[in-house]
Amino acid sequence: MRELPPLPKHLTSLRVSLCSALEEISDLPDTLEKCIVIECDKLTKVPDSLLHLTKLIKLKISWCRTLKTLPSHLPSTLDIFDISGCRALTALPALPNEISKFYLTNCSDLEEISYIPPNATCLDLLGCCSLRKLPESLSDGLKLLNLTRCVALEKLPSSHAKELVIIGNPFSNSSSERVKRAGQQIKLI
Repeated sequence: MRELPPLPKHLTSLRVSLCSALEEISDLPDTLEKCIVIECDKLTKVPDSLLHLTKLIKLKISWCRTLKTLPSHLPSTLDIFDISGCRALTALPALPNEISKFYLTNCSDLEEISYIPPNATCLDLLGCCSLRKLPESLSDGLKLLNLTRCVALEKLPSSHAKELVIIGNPFSNSSSERVKRAGQQIKLI
């Protein structure tokens, strides 16, 4: 199956898994609230029409290894943005401010994240080994910041995160000193 068949117009949740020949996702119903795509190896892009899904609250795309691009904009209703194992992904779209859970794990070609939504309470960047730059400061409401195996990260952003996880990071002593703030749980391994 190279593309999805026509979908019911009142569909609220879609999960597509292990469709190794799927190249395209299009014509998604505007009633969709959750879109989950897992291990679709030939999928290289997600259509711009995703912006028109005004009820979408969760977008999860996992282990679509050839996915290179996401839509230029995402719906403002999006609360959970979860992209993992999409190794060919090199850039992120404009992210809506409403995102509270931001998971971007094992996206090994991604080098920079220029914007983190201000409502983000969880920022998990585990395994983004080419990630060099993050915004200078992060949301005051951030509870978890996971930088495990972000070995190329040049500088630790200013953050009030309650829990900071750093495993395998080559920060200089001056950067490491900046994370020693009262009220944070810090794991340096």
